[in-house]
Amino acid sequence: MPEGEDDPLAGHSWDIQTSVDRFLYNNEIVLAATSASILSVLAGYPFDSLKTRMQAYRFPSAWVCLTQTYAAEGLAGFYRGVGPVLLSVSAFRSVSFTMYTHTKAFLNQTILPISPDEKLGSLRAYRRIAANAYISGAAGGCVVATLNAPLEFVKIQRQLERLIHTAQLQQAEAAAAARAAAKSLRTAGFGIPPASEATVQSVKPAVPPMAGSVGEVFVGPASAGLAAGDEHAIAGTRGRKPPVHRPDQQRAEFKPGTTIDMIRKIIKKRGVVGLYSGYMPHLLRDGFGTGLYFAFYELFKYSLINYNAGLYSRPSTDPPTAADLAAAEVPLVHMLAGGLGGTVVWLFLFPIDLAKSVIQREALSDNPKYRSTLEFVAKHWKQRGLFGFYHGLTPQLIRSFPVHSLNFLVYEQVTRFCRSRGPK
Repeated sequence: MPEGEDDPLAGHSWDIQTSVDRFLYNNEIVLAATSASILSVLAGYPFDSLKTRMQAYRFPSAWVCLTQTYAAEGLAGFYRGVGPVLLSVSAFRSVSFTMYTHTKAFLNQTILPISPDEKLGSLRAYRRIAANAYISGAAGGCVVATLNAPLEFVKIQRQLERLIHTAQLQQAEAAAAARAAAKSLRTAGFGIPPASEATVQSVKPAVPPMAGSVGEVFVGPASAGLAAGDEHAIAGTRGRKPPVHRPDQQRAEFKPGTTIDMIRKIIKKRGVVGLYSGYMPHLLRDGFGTGLYFAFYELFKYSLINYNAGLYSRPSTDPPTAADLAAAEVPLVHMLAGGLGGTVVWLFLFPIDLAKSVIQREALSDNPKYRSTLEFVAKHWKQRGLFGFYHGLTPQLIRSFPVHSLNFLVYEQVTRFCRSRGPK
């Protein structure tokens, strides 16, 4: 450009920069929540898939579940159904964080304001922070649970569809083998009457026992059109065991559908209302759980900031200043608070999530094993006690700390960046 001439794009470039800054500042929560959710889902979905499989079927261990899933479905099996989840979680987490932020601000100004005599790090301060965070988080969680319930149910069905398909094949083979055996006996002149359907279903399937299952045979799920009553007809079973991987059969015959196909299948079988199967445990998990999630996060963050600012090592007459507290809120605080909060909350939520997964696994069955969540809880407690409600917890705990650390680290850092683009 010749010397002395004005840059014709200078003003235009400035306008663009101003517009971008205004957009970032005005949409900080949405952008931060979306960024955090996308990264969290991509990092944590394989663990979530393992957790669902272990809750719905009695794998001997997380390692057996992982190796059998990989052998049968490859790496893609761990991400089955991730597409809609990636989109929905981004949108719903934005709603959740937006409601949480605005509700918390409202409570701070009205119902739960900071008391003049509240001391930094006092029990009164912890109670106020926990109550504010819990109420705000639970409000957002209930709204999101209602919006997200259909997609959550579809996700569960997609994660389990290969196991359900394999179970159907093996049940069909077992029934055919029973009919053939009865026919051969009649042909041999033993005078046995033709096998009824009940007789066929009372025969144990000729499936080899799983490794580590103490000789128990596989009993397929009742989901997705499986013959009713199969599990009840087989004596000695204690729960639904995962189907045995058979590469010669499964890879050739299984053709995974799409999420749209699964939605159509559910609506055809149960109507639109069927998309809300398992809604009550889902609402309890997300309402109660989101409240606890934010409460634990805020409490851990508050404690770590106070510790970094030297609150617990200073004399009471010299508390940290606002500048000290701001400087103490470093990224590591967000990572630790998010990881600890996300891990601890699952110790409370896992039994609820287990009930939800089992009820949703049974939802498409013509003759489900459990008619309600309460029936499942009562029977499961009687058969397996408290620890039975934590089957499949290991992959969830392995997933929780890094995923939730990443979630809040990204959320807080993107929020800070967007706020820095606002008016100075």
